[in-house]
Amino acid sequence: MPTDLRIQNVKAGQTDLHLEKILFDFGRYLLISSSRPGTNPANLQGIWNRHISAPWNADYHLNINLQMNYWPAEVTNLSELHMPLFDFTDGLIENGKKPASTNFDMQGAILPHTTDLWKIPFLQAATAYWGSWVGAGAWLGRHYWEHFLFTQDLDFFGKESGSCH
Repeated sequence: MPTDLRIQNVKAGQTDLHLEKILFDFGRYLLISSSRPGTNPANLQGIWNRHISAPWNADYHLNINLQMNYWPAEVTNLSELHMPLFDFTDGLIENGKKPASTNFDMQGAILPHTTDLWKIPFLQAATAYWGSWVGAGAWLGRHYWEHFLFTQDLDFFGKESGSCH
């Protein structure tokens, strides 16, 4: 049965466990396709963006979009594909230390609502009410914890490089 009919049937109240498996497998495929160790993390468009000027700049929104790209990493047995997110986040934290100190006289790092390949750690919005986001660090930190829970890799938190992993 074609997928569009399967979806229509589920919307009408039918149960389709095979469709659930198809969607689960598709999500796993998307992560495999768009995130490999040594590459950038999956952004809002993945690797399929056809635009020179992409929607939302093909950047990283830390208010949930980047994080949800990686929700399936551990539960689908793709722990190694979590590494681009960790590498990116480690760099973003490092870049966010200076504005935290300079702008707010605080230790730690600022993690913005939106950033890009250069891990820009400052507000990139004309208006602060939508451009600032205080939950990014906690939500990204949860990924480190999930990775540890699934792998039990104590070395993940203790590398001599100074980064978290």
